[in-house]
Amino acid sequence: EMCIRDSDERNRTEKRQTTETSKGTGASKSISSEIAKELQLRRDNWRKNIIFALVRELTTSIYEQLI
Repeated sequence: EMCIRDSDERNRTEKRQTTETSKGTGASKSISSEIAKELQLRRDNWRKNIIFALVRELTTSIYEQLI
């Protein structure tokens, strides 16, 4: 929703523009599909965290053996 207001008073001109956004699932979206997306995102983040933890441990291991 956008509201634009113009007003002229003698030598003064004023312009205002307001934008309003609303977030939510809405009636058109399926709640179960939103839950499925959230679960997939969490699973992907979990996998990524595991991979980075393994890489960090391997890197530390390698550097400890070199020293």
